[in-house]
Amino acid sequence: MPSKKWKQLLPVALVWIVVLSLCSTHYTNKTRLWANLLTDEIVHTDDKTSLDLSSGDSYTQLKFSSQLILPAGTYRFQWNLDCDGINTLRFFTDNDALITPQSFEIYPPPHENNVYFTLKTDAEFLGFTIDFKDGTFLNLRNFRLYSPVYNDTRITLLFIAALFSFFWLCACNGRKIHPSMLLLAGAVIYASIPSFRDNIGNYHDTRFHISRLWNLAYGLRSGQFPVRCAGYSYNGYGAVTSVFYPDLFLYPFAVLLLIGASTNYVMQCIFICLNILSCLFMYDCAKNILKDRWYAVVSSILYTLAIYRLTDIYVRCALGEAIAFAFLPLLIRGIWSVWFEDKNAWPYLTLGVCAIFFSHMLTVLMFFLGMVFMFAFYLPRLLREKRIFSLFKAGCFAFLICLTQIIPMIDYLKTGVGPTGLNEVVSRTVLSPAQLFLWGNGEMPAPPGDPTLSKFPAEIGLPLIIGVILSAYSLLTNNETAQKNRQNIIRFTVIGTLGAFATTTFFPWNYLSLFTNHLSDFFQFAWRFLIIPTIFFSLSSSYGYCKILQNGEKAAIFILILSVIMVLPTLSTQTRFNDVYQFGESAEMIIQKEYNIPGTNAENVRSRAVVSTEGVEITDYVKDGNTIFCSADTDKDGGQIQFPLFGFMGYQAEINGKIVPYTLTGNNLITVDVNQGHSHISIRYVGKAIWRLFDLLSLVSFLLLIILMNKNLITMRCKRTIPD
Repeated sequence: MPSKKWKQLLPVALVWIVVLSLCSTHYTNKTRLWANLLTDEIVHTDDKTSLDLSSGDSYTQLKFSSQLILPAGTYRFQWNLDCDGINTLRFFTDNDALITPQSFEIYPPPHENNVYFTLKTDAEFLGFTIDFKDGTFLNLRNFRLYSPVYNDTRITLLFIAALFSFFWLCACNGRKIHPSMLLLAGAVIYASIPSFRDNIGNYHDTRFHISRLWNLAYGLRSGQFPVRCAGYSYNGYGAVTSVFYPDLFLYPFAVLLLIGASTNYVMQCIFICLNILSCLFMYDCAKNILKDRWYAVVSSILYTLAIYRLTDIYVRCALGEAIAFAFLPLLIRGIWSVWFEDKNAWPYLTLGVCAIFFSHMLTVLMFFLGMVFMFAFYLPRLLREKRIFSLFKAGCFAFLICLTQIIPMIDYLKTGVGPTGLNEVVSRTVLSPAQLFLWGNGEMPAPPGDPTLSKFPAEIGLPLIIGVILSAYSLLTNNETAQKNRQNIIRFTVIGTLGAFATTTFFPWNYLSLFTNHLSDFFQFAWRFLIIPTIFFSLSSSYGYCKILQNGEKAAIFILILSVIMVLPTLSTQTRFNDVYQFGESAEMIIQKEYNIPGTNAENVRSRAVVSTEGVEITDYVKDGNTIFCSADTDKDGGQIQFPLFGFMGYQAEINGKIVPYTLTGNNLITVDVNQGHSHISIRYVGKAIWRLFDLLSLVSFLLLIILMNKNLITMRCKRTIPD
């Protein structure tokens, strides 16, 4: 027996030995080389690049600018030039990023022709100067720049080794993979094709969500958990985006940034994980509601390859809504369980509400309104079957778990910080009904003045529409369908149709805006409601395909082929549009007017300078994110120091180890008073002590929910089994 176990583990051990050996070598380094900065016109100059004193030229400074936006890290800069004197190279950035060292001496050949410099923070528009101050000539031919070494390849190899180990051990233990899982894997792989590259596109929200990721990484590095205010956005002045835009599911990916993964790689990892989660949760949801494995497989394929879901990920990069898409099936399963099936499965409803809340608040608001209407419509049934208490328990636990996000948000709202400028006129983003029937590319020609045909795939997708039609046909021609399934298919179709209707010019958004005093404008975009037909049509369409083809396995194969063909324009042309974030580069610092202290000029953040009154000398200044340490020597009765940090509630200032109050001056920047003599100053974000209590309460509530869920799961398995 031990010999057999050793033989089973031997391939796993060999794979890990090979992978770890590769990871320890430079062959798995991931870098980018900008090989021809001058000849490819990546850097620009209005000066001459060939100078000779004998030809009448004089000593001067040559200035080179660029559009390079580079993340923090250590870079190698190499030059190719001829000179006969010792000159000086200096780096600079438009956003006053800290560079160490900032200047170097350039010696004549054959001396070393490259240097290493470190960007302490992201640098916008890196440039450099060359001071021609020695010798008789200077002839510049080219410059090269090497990015930092990233661990992308190493992380991928470790993941492959872990995946191999899992499947190998499962096979050795006799666990077989059902063929349907291969079809689901095919859907996930095809949906993830745009992620198998180095670059990412920019359309709506890419820059914003990259900033969210780096805010999390900076916050974790400074010791915050959970992160609420971090010093990446606004050129390091700090932002409380995490308070108003929950980041719970981004923490693992922020850790990837901290262990040396590139920004683009981490974003692609997020996209792939969202495809996997969407597939798995939709399969689980459909199997529990429709009670058939192949119905669930078809639903999951349709959902995974749904055009609007993939548009959210790869075209719009609407990361919050895309994460909500992944967990929506969990919410739908919870709603259906409490309303129509086993009321003791209410923990799934709680988990679904919390998952959506911590993903995208607008989505949870959308579905909360739907649940209110369902509650009113089915109230007699809920009372008759005693389901009200289950809803009450689900709501209470959801509220308790979400307190960790709700309480800080309320506290900031009281101070005037909030999501200003987010409401849009929804009626301006309604779609022509024709848009809903396009083929993954929004390709129907439209006059320039017609806003009802979007330039991106705001569409339901033909596989879902065809499936709904087939389901309606099957229901009308087949009376043998179980009553519960028949009712569910009708409900899903009706709800999905209402969601599609809400996106079109037929829906009275103008009247709704007036009736709600513009509160409905916080939904921002009418086409956001395409999320409703996407999930509900995925459930109802599976019935039509399986009934028409009279075989679940054939239906799953057919719908995989059909969906792949139909989504091809979205995954090819659309995902490559505006492909601006290339590997090794980064996005600009987020500069938006939302989530700011009232009166803040969010655009006035280009300088990172510390401003002090006369007689105050600043030394040993270190700024890491939104944590600052420095020393100050004051030769008068006292003075003030203004730091480049927005003074959000929750900062703590210390002088010589004692907590001192701070004020906000200028552009709402943190300012401290110092006394005569020498002072050690530290500023860091600590939040409010009461928030820790609510963090603990939310954690305890979540753990209790998991215990109750496991208990209910065991009870349900004892009562019934789900057929394959």
